[in-house]
Formats: sequence, structure tokens, C-alpha cells
Amino acid sequence: MSDVIAAVRVNGELLVYIDFDRPVWQNANFKELVSTPSLENFLVDGILGSASAAVLGRYGVSRNFSESEFWAGGEEVLKARQAIYLATDLELQYIYHDDRDPLIDGDLLKFASEVRIEKVSAEAFAALVKPVR
Repeated sequence: MSDVIAAVRVNGELLVYIDFDRPVWQNANFKELVSTPSLENFLVDGILGSASAAVLGRYGVSRNFSESEFWAGGEEVLKARQAIYLATDLELQYIYHDDRDPLIDGDLLKFASEVRIEKVSAEAFAALVKPVR
């Protein structure tokens, strides 16, 4: 059984965090953009694996990364993470309905951009993530 934990808008694009056997991020508009992040870089890896080329390209990232690349921590992944972490014009909105997630909260501390955090009702959250569920 899976559970939708949170949603994050990145420059207007909705990414949804789903807790399967392993947590995954899925792009609400591009179903093929699904990724399993590392736990240490939970949100940034979700962005690097599930955001569209339009969002990533704005920060000099030329492609999406995979779970094995996140865990390997190669130079290309490290540079991409830094590009996202250090971006000051990244529009981030963290949306949740129950409790805040410690993996997201821990990774948010590394972002230079401000983050809007919004708690919504269970009904509003379900309506937001319904296309992904």
C-alpha cells in the first residue's frame, strides 16, 4: 500500500512524494518522471530525478538522475545538487496535510532559496494530488 506524504511545487511544477516500499517522487504532469532519492539529499534528489527538463535546464542541469547515481554520489550528481541548492531564484512550496516530513525538512535547510510551507486540509491535499494517486 502506498501513501502520498507531501507535495512540492518547484517553479510551478508539482512533485509528489509517495511512500511505497521505498519513497519515490513523481512529477504530476509527466508520469515517466519518477525517482527514488537518497535519504541524505531527499528533496534535491527528488527534484533532480523528477523535475522536467525545463526546470532543470534553468539551473544548468542537462538531465534527470537515477537512484543508483544518487547513492554513488559522482561528480555530475554533486554538481547538479549544488546548482539546485545554491539557486536563489528557485520557487519552492512545500505542501502537506498531516505532519511535516523529517526527510524533507532536513534537506530544506540546505537550500539557498526561500521555501513557502503550507499545511492544508486532508480534502484540499487529496484534491491537489488526485491526478497522481
